[in-house]
Amino acid sequence: MVVVTQPQFPQTLTAGRDRILGTLIGAAVAAPAIAGRLHGLPTLPLYVAGLVPLAFLTGMWPNLRLSCITLTILLLVPSGASSLLVPVHRVLEIVLGTVSALIVSFVRFPKRADQGQRQS
Repeated sequence: MVVVTQPQFPQTLTAGRDRILGTLIGAAVAAPAIAGRLHGLPTLPLYVAGLVPLAFLTGMWPNLRLSCITLTILLLVPSGASSLLVPVHRVLEIVLGTVSALIVSFVRFPKRADQGQRQS
């Protein structure tokens, strides 16, 4: 397992929040597209219809760039299942990874966590 964290605990916390929020937004956009695909609609127009607003959102708030990545993974990367549970699994994966990074960052670098909180 590889854990990537920021130099300071508060930065890791902020990055984790952004990761989770971007993933939730991307999964929320992907869910109706997956439902449309399950009803026989073509994937590419559904993808473009979801990606355009997410690209504008990312242009305004770059920290939400994971929303576009999540949409791409959920719609264009082949998975074993094509159900609406796929977005839920993606969100759970990101939450688990983020929580793991926060725990490792806090336990491995406790002085940095304290210093970051004092600076705020």
